[in-house]
Amino acid sequence: APVQPVSSHHPSNWPELDAVLIQLDNLLSIGDTRSFDLSREHDTDIRAALGSLGDEMLQSIEDFNFDKARDAITQARREHPDQLTAK
Repeated sequence: APVQPVSSHHPSNWPELDAVLIQLDNLLSIGDTRSFDLSREHDTDIRAALGSLGDEMLQSIEDFNFDKARDAITQARREHPDQLTAK
């Protein structure tokens, strides 16, 4: 199947995704396991918007590799500066 370009992701979902990533980053920074529930709840949106980077982020959380997951969030913010709040 062809890979969907990021631009196909409905733009109105970006603010919600931004809020999710901010919350996720905060939870990951303190090693809070609620990050698992949050990432699973929003995994479809994360994958749709961020593609393979989203996959990497979600897998890192599943692997308890919270630092790597936070690196992926930072990378996502670099790649989408107009949609995501930089920290």
